Amino acid sequence: MNMNINRIQVSFDVWIQLLGMLGVLGGLVFVGLEMQQSQRIALAAQHQARSEMFMDQINAHTEAGITFRNYTANEQYANINGFHALSVIFENDFIQYKLGLMDEDLWEKKKVVIKRLSGICEMVEIWPEDLPQEFMDIVEEGRASGCRPIAE
Repeated sequence: MNMNINRIQVSFDVWIQLLGMLGVLGGLVFVGLEMQQSQRIALAAQHQARSEMFMDQINAHTEAGITFRNYTANEQYANINGFHALSVIFENDFIQYKLGLMDEDLWEKKKVVIKRLSGICEMVEIWPEDLPQEFMDIVEEGRASGCRPIAE
């Protein structure tokens, strides 16, 4: 039995190229992981900012001596102002969602709240007219069954 084994010789340049390609591949994996981490940080920062906005609303009520969401007839202006603030917050939420900075599950929950609030008579006049049509479709869906008074 005569086995003739051919030896394959690989030049030094080929080894250098292989190592270079492995380095580039490793770098791409690292950049991908960094981008994923950056997105998670951005999502957390957006959630924190939304929480801070709501806390600012509650603190403003406290400073004014008004119980948050428990208004007397003379304090209904605070509720209307709160609706104005919510319209701005929901518009921002829509933009954050479209930019990929809000989870699908959270956005679906927000849409339920937007639809519910859109059905309140006092909200009809509050939504700005220059909102994107996709957002206004959500508002219109909430208005479809008519409006109900703020007291409900």
